[in-house]
Amino acid sequence: MSETVLALGLSSIDLLLFAGGTLLRHHAAGDDVEVRVESELEPPAVRAAWEKLAQPGPRFFVLHELSALWSGLSPTIVYLPQAPFYCPEAAQLLRMVLAVAREEGGGALQLLAYPTEELLASPVEPFAPHVYVDVTAQAAVKRRGLAGLGEARLQRAEIEAARRGAAAGLSAAEAFTLLFERIAP
Repeated sequence: MSETVLALGLSSIDLLLFAGGTLLRHHAAGDDVEVRVESELEPPAVRAAWEKLAQPGPRFFVLHELSALWSGLSPTIVYLPQAPFYCPEAAQLLRMVLAVAREEGGGALQLLAYPTEELLASPVEPFAPHVYVDVTAQAAVKRRGLAGLGEARLQRAEIEAARRGAAAGLSAAEAFTLLFERIAP
């Protein structure tokens, strides 16, 4: 069964680093994948990374358009950033997604949060995932895509994938916090 995936972000760098392999996996499975970010200012290296991943680059959206976007897509899986408590933009995005999901209703739905660089650097707010996605098959493609973002970011993404993979008994994994799950009747 094909899924409709909506990946939302404040910027696309965290999406690439911590959910890029998962989005590649969805794409390879034939799922419809829509990537939207709030930031219109994407550096050329980020645009190039999306192109290397053979994914259409993210498109800009504003929060007040989320309801129209949602009703047009009817997503079954939504990925969004889990940022530290001191990031009001991420909290606002989560509130809007939950409100729209409640308002629009529909069938099965999963809301999954991916970590951000800011969250992983925070000593006071650890990332505690519930869901692990095997991205071993996507690792080489993801590595090529991320190469232009700098060695430090590439290493961070690879260390996280290996660490999450080890926690799940896999070679490489991306991890998510399950925020909400609605199971269709």
